[in-house]
Amino acid sequence: MRVSKKMSLLVGIGLVGIALGGCKNSRSNQTINQSLESETHKQNIENQLGQVSFGNRKKEIESIEAINLSEGKQILEGLNLWDSCEVDIDQDGIEEFIELYCAAEKSKEGTYFLDDGQEWALVVRDDEKVYPLFERSYIQLGRIDYVAYEDYEKEQFCLQISCKAGAEIWTNEYSFNREVEVFEKVVIDNKNNINLIKQWP
Repeated sequence: MRVSKKMSLLVGIGLVGIALGGCKNSRSNQTINQSLESETHKQNIENQLGQVSFGNRKKEIESIEAINLSEGKQILEGLNLWDSCEVDIDQDGIEEFIELYCAAEKSKEGTYFLDDGQEWALVVRDDEKVYPLFERSYIQLGRIDYVAYEDYEKEQFCLQISCKAGAEIWTNEYSFNREVEVFEKVVIDNKNNINLIKQWP
């Protein structure tokens, strides 16, 4: 049985069309896959924003901006300066002040009398700006402590504030971001609804 030249030509054109269609679909699928991969990568980056890793755990970052000095004085009104130190947090050659305040009564000799509970606050004062790292809060059967240090790995000034009270234990880390001039707060540990049995020292 002979196949006409016309029929052969039609079959050939059909095969070429199928091949071209397959190539087009392949390129289209490849483009879609690349787009999906790009979107997934973008989403992963967006998910990481506002988070920092501690081991295998992700921690949310809270930015603390400065307030003016008059506002700072208002939130500290009635509190006594418990402890302070000077440190250059932004490496501009001018030292700032870390100040821990407490509502404890102060004797004429300069010693403090702590009750079962009192208000505490911790700020970093930079000339006319005040960073309220630990806003004025009442602590029952406990107190606030802090540790200031320079993190050489992150190249940032950092400060950890801890609370050990009768019903809660927590530690927050505050890193100073020099580029945007804010402190970035991360909750390292937080336990509440507890009964503190032993504290040392």
